[in-house]
Amino acid sequence: MIETTILSSLVYNEEYARKVLPYLKVDYFQQNGHKIVLKLIRDYFLKYKTSPNLVTLNVDLEQLQIVEHVHKDAVTTLSGLADSPVDSQWLMNSTEEFCKRQAFFNAIQKAADVLKDPAKYGSTAQMVSDALAVSFDPRIGHDFFEDAEMRHESYHEKKDHLPCDLELFNKTTKGGFVTKSMVMFLAPTGVGKSLVLCHFASSFLMQGKNVLYITMEMSEEKIAERIDANLLDIPINELEIVDRTGYMNRINRLKTKSVGKLIVKEYPARSAHSGHFRHLIQELKLKKKFVPDVIMVDYVGICASATAAKGANSHDYQQAVAEELRGLATEFNCRVFSAAQINREGTKASDFESTDIAGSWGVPATADYMYGLVVTEELAKRGQIKIKRLKDRYADYITWYPAFLIGIDRSKMRLYDIEEVEEVRGHHGTVNTNLQEETKESDFNQSRFQSLINN
Repeated sequence: MIETTILSSLVYNEEYARKVLPYLKVDYFQQNGHKIVLKLIRDYFLKYKTSPNLVTLNVDLEQLQIVEHVHKDAVTTLSGLADSPVDSQWLMNSTEEFCKRQAFFNAIQKAADVLKDPAKYGSTAQMVSDALAVSFDPRIGHDFFEDAEMRHESYHEKKDHLPCDLELFNKTTKGGFVTKSMVMFLAPTGVGKSLVLCHFASSFLMQGKNVLYITMEMSEEKIAERIDANLLDIPINELEIVDRTGYMNRINRLKTKSVGKLIVKEYPARSAHSGHFRHLIQELKLKKKFVPDVIMVDYVGICASATAAKGANSHDYQQAVAEELRGLATEFNCRVFSAAQINREGTKASDFESTDIAGSWGVPATADYMYGLVVTEELAKRGQIKIKRLKDRYADYITWYPAFLIGIDRSKMRLYDIEEVEEVRGHHGTVNTNLQEETKESDFNQSRFQSLINN
């Protein structure tokens, strides 16, 4: 089936043909008819720089001097080619997997013959290694001198930032979170990691972004309930007393204000890894035309790894998880948000560092942004939480606003900007006392965000 799909796409999808023909080999195909048709397509493309049609392929086939049964197989193959639209990304991924699988299969078959001669053992290892290296990545690296002009242009390009509804996050990130990045929140148990993730999910949804929320700690319904409380401006313990009509009216008003979608998917703790998430994203694209702008993973510590070796220690294991999640951000051109729990020593402290993360120092190394969530007894009384900036891969100086305060409304699962801010030291060591006035410059303040919801 995949061989027919590949051959059909080579004929009816020129862009696809240009991308994959350099990687397709005749011996990857099992049927003689398929082998002949691939050779005809490839020869035509090399000569005319475009995909052939069925008429030209049939004419070229008649010119070949091949045995009758092979000719018959090729005719049957051509008659079965059809323009059947399929998802482009699925097609590319499936073709690459087909090439890898067939290359490895062929290498193993050849190795079985080679192993009969001990002198050729080395070539066997090389064949397998070459098969495993099959990839559709056409880039071979950045040429420092040849690519200098392109590099200079990139310095002046406006970065793709995703803002939120919290002024100081936007200010310290210079307008929002960069695409293909991973954002981590670090906190003890019970501080509000899931609340923070739910708030950001709500904020991005109201900007028209598609949000995929993967939960392994709470049910899908509980996560949706928290986002209901946030966006509907209703205390979470009062949602049950809202009548159906009132509830649906609020939901429908929100729906008209946002073109984004939110999908919440639950997995049992430590049962799902990036491979499951990748499959889910592909299924959502095919069945719901849903492509995520943001992926929330709640949370790293209870996420499985697709690549960690069996018996790996906790540090290596969680680093593998973090690297796989960040890989999703790159693969799907989105942002991945997640959280991690601090260890016992960090829990005892009113402040902590990225090294206090439970289980792994590899997680902070992988994340692009990392924030500590600090709640003291005094802050809790004031309904505030301190955001400590632990890492920002894209900031010139992390000492700019190393910490700031935001409000937290646990009843409505919401964060908000507050008037009171901490004095923080700038990169020259001077105390910045103008932070309050500077933050007023942001377009993404809480009042405007609430007006969007309520109007």
